[in-house]
Amino acid sequence: MPRDRSAPVARGEALGLAEDDASALVAEANAVIDARQVDTLFQPIVHLETAEVVGYEALTRGPAGSRLEAPLDLLRAGRLAGRLVEPAWICAAAACRAVLDAGLHPSMTIFLNFEPETLLAPCPPDLLGPARQALEHLRVMIEAEEDSLTATPARLLEALALAHDVGWGVAIDNAE
Repeated sequence: MPRDRSAPVARGEALGLAEDDASALVAEANAVIDARQVDTLFQPIVHLETAEVVGYEALTRGPAGSRLEAPLDLLRAGRLAGRLVEPAWICAAAACRAVLDAGLHPSMTIFLNFEPETLLAPCPPDLLGPARQALEHLRVMIEAEEDSLTATPARLLEALALAHDVGWGVAIDNAE
């Protein structure tokens, strides 16, 4: 994916990072993104009446012990590096691969977190395999954050329509 390498330091300064710290964070983000180095954990989703596990939410993290371990830090660093959507696609592909490798029963649903910008951007070619396999073997639900409803409603609806068109379900997370 093309990278916007012209403005990372300026973006880092806008976030209150010193030039050296912004440059180091961009380098770390690029290394993690290039190596596709993420870990995925799964949180069970339970039917309250029956206590039966009906699916799993994928919770993907950057490398353990790094500044990018927390998912939001990984995504922010990707944005700072000019690679906004790539970390989210990496997280989704890693989750799909982990679920497929675990042999999750097809009746289970896997929940993946996506922002509208990511769903509307093409998936990097090297990550398409797990996404396609997940479509064939799993019930996938895209989870969008509730703040997207008010921040970018048209983009959110466009992204969710696209997800629906490829066969993924749609959920709004934390909607009140």
